[in-house]
Amino acid sequence: MNRAYCLFSMAVACVSSCLQPAWGETLDQAWERALAANEGLRAAEKQVDSARHGLKSAKAARFPVFQLSGGYVALDKEPTIDIEEGLGMSFPESSRLNITNPVTGAAFDLSQFSNFELGQDTLGTAQFSAALPLYAGGRISGLIKVADAGLEGLQWQRDRVEKELKLTVGQAYVNVLRAQQAVNISEDELRTLRAHVQDVENLFDQGLVARNDLLAVRVAELESQQRSIMINNMLELARSFYNRLMDRPMDAPVNLDELTVPGAPLALEYYAEKAKTQRPELKALDAQVRALKSTAKVVLAGMMPQVGLVGGYMYLEMDALQDKGFGYGGVAMSWNLFDFGATRNQADSVVATAESYWEQFQEADEMIGLQVRQVWLSYKESLSRVDVTKQALASADENLEVARDRYRHGFGTNTEVLDAEVRRTAAYANNNNAVYDAVYNRLRLLQVTGEI
Repeated sequence: MNRAYCLFSMAVACVSSCLQPAWGETLDQAWERALAANEGLRAAEKQVDSARHGLKSAKAARFPVFQLSGGYVALDKEPTIDIEEGLGMSFPESSRLNITNPVTGAAFDLSQFSNFELGQDTLGTAQFSAALPLYAGGRISGLIKVADAGLEGLQWQRDRVEKELKLTVGQAYVNVLRAQQAVNISEDELRTLRAHVQDVENLFDQGLVARNDLLAVRVAELESQQRSIMINNMLELARSFYNRLMDRPMDAPVNLDELTVPGAPLALEYYAEKAKTQRPELKALDAQVRALKSTAKVVLAGMMPQVGLVGGYMYLEMDALQDKGFGYGGVAMSWNLFDFGATRNQADSVVATAESYWEQFQEADEMIGLQVRQVWLSYKESLSRVDVTKQALASADENLEVARDRYRHGFGTNTEVLDAEVRRTAAYANNNNAVYDAVYNRLRLLQVTGEI
């Protein structure tokens, strides 16, 4: 009984899964998957992480640095101290003591003790030190600003990579939908042509039309089949490229949610203003300019005094020393007074580079304004084409029906029917292209304004 129940449960589950509707993948879902799978975006994120650690490193320069060092060395001979030279002491001839050697009877001479060996040919050292910068002429704060601007610039670069990837995915998504609809149009053309072929064959069998009409429609049918093969191949290529962006097998099934025709755009000034404030390229260039200006200040800070607190504890393993360990503390300063203009010229070089990036910013700003205008006009054009081509569909359908009806009743020619079929297919193809051009131009408009 348990086995029967299990089999029944499995059957119910299978039927339920088969009855579930196959929902198409939305564009937002496609973006999410592509962003997670793209290696270029992951590389940009790693660069951002690197810059983030660099900023933390620059900020850490404001705090003390603690060091622990030590060593152990062996000397080739025991060191000797020259008291007379090293300590500035002299031993004149009058330095003889009135004490005599009980064996030899000679008086002691202090000059004999002007040199003596330490009696040790090995030396061990250990040191703990700390240093805290007090004044660096703005070098540390400048390095923090450089790192912060560099991080911001890489973040905008990462944002640019993401937006370009989303537009690429959007274009692939639209191309699949466009190709699918083109296949439908091609299949419908082939269907109507085959219906006309059937009409011509019936009329030919009755002796009402010439054989030339039958041959002409068969040639048209074969040409339609050829176009259908090519369009189906275009669909497979579009799906393969889309699957590559999704990090899926090239031949994986593709089921996409349909996109609707967007509404009319707002005023051009609205999009132009958005582009100026949201385009990552402009943000990245601005951050680069600020980073270079801060770098110039860091370079100039090298001409200012560098002051800091130092202190620590040192231990010397030497038998001759009464106190082997001692602490120390003080203030250290260094000042590069003159370097023949090397620092100044280096700073001027960085400033010149910053000015070149600013010029690039100005040019990019103008080019982005032109780009927004071009996409905005293309978007309006495609919407207008949608309206015009939509009106032509009904006329094209009616024209084909009238031409076929006239031909069946002997009032029209075969050429009129084939021409009507060509015009009808062209009307549907034009409408299909206009619809998906409008959808894609809407995505381009969002991309050039920095919204996606």
